[in-house]
Formats: sequence, C-alpha cells, structure tokens
Amino acid sequence: MSETPRFEDDPRSTQLIRVYEQAQPVERHEPLGFSCRGCGQICCTNVRLFMTPPEAMRILWHLERHTRLAQSLQARGIRWGDLSIGHSSGLPTLQMCLEPIDRSTDRGDARCPFLVPVHRTVAGRSEPTGMHWCGLHEARPVACRTFPLGVRAENGAITGHAITARCPGFEPAAEGEVVPPDYIPPSPDQTVEAWIGAQLDPEQMAETRFYVTEVMGGYLDQGLHVSTEDNPEGELDDDQVVRLGAEFFYRPIPAPVDPDEDHATLMGWMRELIEALPLIRRQLLATPEE
Repeated sequence: MSETPRFEDDPRSTQLIRVYEQAQPVERHEPLGFSCRGCGQICCTNVRLFMTPPEAMRILWHLERHTRLAQSLQARGIRWGDLSIGHSSGLPTLQMCLEPIDRSTDRGDARCPFLVPVHRTVAGRSEPTGMHWCGLHEARPVACRTFPLGVRAENGAITGHAITARCPGFEPAAEGEVVPPDYIPPSPDQTVEAWIGAQLDPEQMAETRFYVTEVMGGYLDQGLHVSTEDNPEGELDDDQVVRLGAEFFYRPIPAPVDPDEDHATLMGWMRELIEALPLIRRQLLATPEE
C-alpha cells in the first residue's frame, strides 16, 4: 500500500479556513482596519492550504483562461496540487504545493506558486518592486479571501473568528509604494463583518457549503472513506481513497465557454457525484475477479 499523507487540517473540521492556536480572537462587530498591500510575504509563505474540489476546479478553469500563468507554471516545473487524505474525514483532499524561494535548498521558505512578481519602470528600465500579487485573484480559495482572518474552533465546531497573522496590510501604504490596483487604505471604521462580506464570493461559498454538507456528508454516510478517529466506519484503504480523489473528486472537467456558467456547472457536477455514489462504491470496492 502506498504511503499517502494525512493532515490534521481537514476541510470538514476547519470549514476550509486555517485555525491557529495563538490567534487573536475577534468578534464580528469589532474593528479590523485591514487592506492588502500586495506584499505576498505573510499570507502566501510557509502556509498549508487545502482546496475543495470546486475550489480546485475554479483554479483549473482560471489557468485555462489565463494561458500565460499556466505557461509560467509549466516553465518552472510546478505541480501546484498534491492529493492527500483528510485526518478527520478520511476523504481525499488537495493540498497546495508551495514553491521554494531558494531552489538550492529544500529547507528554506516556500510560497504560493501563483504569486506574480511585480515590476515597475524606472528611467526606462523594468525593476522588481519586491511585491508579489495573486495571479488567481478572482479564483482564489476561501481561506485566501478571508486572510488575515481564520476561525476559532472547538471540537470541530466553529465558535468565532480570529486574526491569524499580522502583516503590512494593517498599516497604510507609504507614499509612492506600489500597491494593487484596487487598494484602499485601511479604515479604522472597518469591522470584521464588513471585511468578510466584502471578500467572500456568494457563489463560491454556496459551492463550499454544498460540498462540505452534501457531498462529503453523503460519502461519509456510505463509508466511502478511510477510517479515522472522528469517522471510524470507513470501508476504503488509502489507495482506494486516492483513486476516489484522482478519478472523481478532483478529476478535471472542461471549463464552460461562458464564465457566468461556472457556478451552475460546478453545482451540477457535485450533484452528479452524489447521484453516482452507488456506482462509484461498486467500482472502488470491486474485487479483481469482478
């Protein structure tokens, strides 16, 4: 049997947002005062990020529609996602692969492979600014959208929010600093609730909720997962769960011609995963003789 990694940070137990033990608790009505300055140094470096199938599919479609970014990944030999097994659910999950900042060592810092270095023209010459902007901005996962906020959780249940990291976005950009096109200096009147509301995409959140409650719930109820402490009734081994991820949960599907159809396509695809559950069960549990 192959050694497939399992991780404690699992979509079912964390609702796809990272939980930090030392995070600063905040309430939804409290002030936040944050605006991303596009440095890419804190949110996107040395992090573990797990993606649901609809989040991964949105990234794949983004790459289909933005070929320069896809070509950049290919030229650097980047494989941006690795299948693993959820520590709590025992179901397949996809972890973002980080890119080493210093390729001469495997012990240094690593960052998101979708960061794009920002240059500016000085005296007719292109010079790096040290800033790195997100190449996936409109397709970025939920956890990326809500940074610097994560969630507080107890026994797998969400109890509130927390500031998971401090970064330059809590301070206004300096005069002349290169900032993202939509940058607005942080307001002291901005609340946690306002920040969350401005960042989250309602369609993406609907996809996340449906996947966690309906798709994951259905497969867990049928025992199509590896046994874990939280879900001990699994009937699959590691190899079968990896197959479930590669052939069904994370198998690429063609991007709609019209991006406005992305949400409907993803919702229909997830419903098909539920409808096909009996057939998938037979395929995964079939013996060689069958």
